[in-house]
Amino acid sequence: MRVLSAALLSLCLGLAACQTPQTPKGPQVTTGAAGTKLEAERVVKLVYEQQPDSAFATLPYTGGDLTPAIKRMRARLPQLKPLLESGVLGLGAQGNLVAREPTSLQTAQHALVNDENLDRTILYRANMFDTGHLDDPNVDWIRFTTAAYAVQWAAQAPAGWWVQNEQGEWHRKPA
Repeated sequence: MRVLSAALLSLCLGLAACQTPQTPKGPQVTTGAAGTKLEAERVVKLVYEQQPDSAFATLPYTGGDLTPAIKRMRARLPQLKPLLESGVLGLGAQGNLVAREPTSLQTAQHALVNDENLDRTILYRANMFDTGHLDDPNVDWIRFTTAAYAVQWAAQAPAGWWVQNEQGEWHRKPA
């Protein structure tokens, strides 16, 4: 009986981890892939729009390493914005910030970019753990996760920011 109860509890917890918040149509269950894409969309919006902590409730996965990393990224954005707006920094194809003109960055700015990219790495890896697909031998989840976030960083970026495509070419985001 205890084994059955433990198995049922595990199943319920697993299903609960895959549910998204209530929508007007009711709860939706997401897979790891859909959950990752939804999480990426909402995290990027939370950071770019400087949403309050209450917006964390809209994320399918929170806690652990995710929440502190997102808070640091949100707090860091005002310092990064001028560098992104001027084109010194761009949004890399792998979901990280890239110094387009490395020689124009000061030491403190290099540290700022390194801190941001470290938090993005923490975010991507935590998302993989939270979706429960870290050990799937059939899917390269880190590549999938970074790609999902890279798409959202670029899609939600303001016009005029520089975005790198998968071939490494830089393009300024049109209005």
